[in-house]
Amino acid sequence: MLAAPNMILVGAARREAGKTEFACAVIRALSERGVSVVGAKVTVVRPGERGFHGDVPRREELLAGRLSHVLVEER
Repeated sequence: MLAAPNMILVGAARREAGKTEFACAVIRALSERGVSVVGAKVTVVRPGERGFHGDVPRREELLAGRLSHVLVEER
């Protein structure tokens, strides 16, 4: 088992459930209290899927299967 005593994991059984909105609210609230926060979002792109949540760099390469992942930093 991986020990991560200060980690919060947000998940849901479906898309469009409000996970990102909730996580952003938690990050904002903690940051306003002076807590240093790092967030990471993992999104799966399923074979044959045409849509992405937001703007994804190298989108066409992902859709064509020429890339297995893209790492994006947001601030």
